[in-house]
Amino acid sequence: MNRAELSNKIIEWSHRSDLAGQIDTFLDNTTSRLNNRLGMALDLTGNNSENVISRDYPNIYIYGGLREMSIYTQDAVAEQGYNTLYNDEVSRLNITAESEAFTDDSPVMLSECEMEVVDAT
Repeated sequence: MNRAELSNKIIEWSHRSDLAGQIDTFLDNTTSRLNNRLGMALDLTGNNSENVISRDYPNIYIYGGLREMSIYTQDAVAEQGYNTLYNDEVSRLNITAESEAFTDDSPVMLSECEMEVVDAT
């Protein structure tokens, strides 16, 4: 999915068209978090732009964007739920990364806990 498609999905799933003006920020925050976890620089600027995650694992962006929206609206219950869904999708990506069909240049993400350990060392 490209950025515009992701934006539309986040609005659709959230039932919050009143926050449409904030979706770019939610996607940018998600991209930033992904870049930290991947240790690389993904780009998702411009409505038609896409990257390996948005193209092959769009639910990571959708759940990440919904998590960012929940943080923005201070909805802790929704944040927790979307965080779980986001981490489940990251786990799927990592399972795929460990399969023989995955290429060496495909992303592998650290869990939030693994990131804390890396940051502490």
